[in-house]
Amino acid sequence: MTNYRADWFAACLITLMIASSLPGITATAYAQSNPQTLRVEADQQLEWHRDDQQYIARGNAVLTTQEMTLKAETITADYTDTPDKTADNSADSEEPQNSKNRIISITGSGQADIIYLDAQGQETHGQAETIHYDRQEDILTLTGMPASGVIRVTRDGNITEANNSITYHRATGIITNIGDTATKFTDGRQIFGDKAVTITNPEDGKIMRITITGNARILHPDTNGSIQEATGDHAIYDAATDTVTVTGNVILTEADNILQGDKAVMKIGDGTSVLSSDSDNNRVSGQFILE
Repeated sequence: MTNYRADWFAACLITLMIASSLPGITATAYAQSNPQTLRVEADQQLEWHRDDQQYIARGNAVLTTQEMTLKAETITADYTDTPDKTADNSADSEEPQNSKNRIISITGSGQADIIYLDAQGQETHGQAETIHYDRQEDILTLTGMPASGVIRVTRDGNITEANNSITYHRATGIITNIGDTATKFTDGRQIFGDKAVTITNPEDGKIMRITITGNARILHPDTNGSIQEATGDHAIYDAATDTVTVTGNVILTEADNILQGDKAVMKIGDGTSVLSSDSDNNRVSGQFILE
């Protein structure tokens, strides 16, 4: 039988220990003013490995802060010792040298699921087999296939997916997807490729630019219900102009109509596409079905 009282006590103990590891927060300060804390709970056990400088929660573990909720089978928090600036650590001091633990990274392993809130309250939702958060660099890295079969990050209704990894650098707003990547917009547009680098606005999280490298493929639904498809070696989506530029062996298709060239500029808002040639040796071509 599970000892719920013991589990509750262990959770509170770990909460106090981790609270003391956050920047500028001590266990005494936590008890007095209840500042931002990190709380972790689990079905099986909570561990504190002093030699390895780790806290580990096992069995449907849940870690929460004011801005983040991380769920996984196992959650590991790594910390480092830092001097306690509130204490007298000088060589002449007769008091013992003091230090406090600072969490430097958090890893959720086994069907990991994370929800992150930015300063505007915008929610970012990530799913992967493993989610690693580097607190020092403010970088989230998602790797490994979850039960859904694809690594996924959802933000503002838009979805970005990959088979190998997704890295989100929160400070710069850059998301890097590697391996059969897909970006799906709420209006039905989809962008695929081997690698995708998405630049978002760090202030509001809106997508500003997407650069696709390798096997670029863009699907755009028209107002009449048909799908316009463009393929090429590379592609760049510019949100400011709502334009997709595809380069390298470009093929543009809609129904049975086919256009080929070295470069295609698709002006999404205007509903127009322009194909061009980058050399004198190549020509643009088109095949149209006449009814």
